[in-house]
Amino acid sequence: MNEPILDDELTQNEVSLNDVKFAGFWIRVGASLIDFFILLPVLLLGVYNSLNFKSLPLMLLITLIGFLYKPYLEWKKGGTFGKLAVGVKVVDYSLKNIDLDQAFRRYFPWIISYIISVIIDIHVYTLPEFQDIDQFLELAPLVEQSPLNSISTFYNLIFLILVGSLIFDPRKQGVHDKYAGTYCILTK
Repeated sequence: MNEPILDDELTQNEVSLNDVKFAGFWIRVGASLIDFFILLPVLLLGVYNSLNFKSLPLMLLITLIGFLYKPYLEWKKGGTFGKLAVGVKVVDYSLKNIDLDQAFRRYFPWIISYIISVIIDIHVYTLPEFQDIDQFLELAPLVEQSPLNSISTFYNLIFLILVGSLIFDPRKQGVHDKYAGTYCILTK
């Protein structure tokens, strides 16, 4: 079911934590930047939708694509395209591929962020004055009217602490990695 992370000629018994290098903060930031550029067309479509189409279903579809990108690819491929490009793989404590449950447990800080964002977006999309917006900077005052705007700002600080905690961990695990029982390791 789960496959070993290293070469096929190595058996699981030959691979131990002493044989792997854990992916640190900066390489993971680099992977996230690559993922940002991969998802940039989707993000731009979201902005275009907000300014022109103003379609709530399209906004929800765009959000769903962004939401599923990370957990789906980490489950199916062992990492997002960004992680794979820089030689990082997400594995379980046995150094095998993670399952779908682990992928979503690992993703919990982002899930909370997506939920807050969707609620704010739905609020903005349902405001009567939203229909008259045609400039990106005109969106900010509407977002600030959202009842969750200050919660979103507060959560963003918590998010940075949760994810940034990997800087101080000897195995480079963030809180989300520990919760899911995963490591990010270097494969190159």
